Amino acid sequence: MEGLDILTLIGNYAFPIVMCIALFWKMDKDQKANQTANEKRDQLHREENDQLRQALENNTAAIANLNLTIQTNK
Repeated sequence: MEGLDILTLIGNYAFPIVMCIALFWKMDKDQKANQTANEKRDQLHREENDQLRQALENNTAAIANLNLTIQTNK
């Protein structure tokens, strides 16, 4: 093999291999960042659902108290 053949092999194969590795690394990094963001969003959603559930329970208790008051005043 001559020097030109070696340079041709490097030019034809080294760049695509390096780019595949770089793209895989970036994809992995982005996926981890998205996973972290999704976990934060899920936690906020759980907290919001808990607040909504508490509000519904409070409204149910208030309606039950009003209903009881109306029935006792009749």
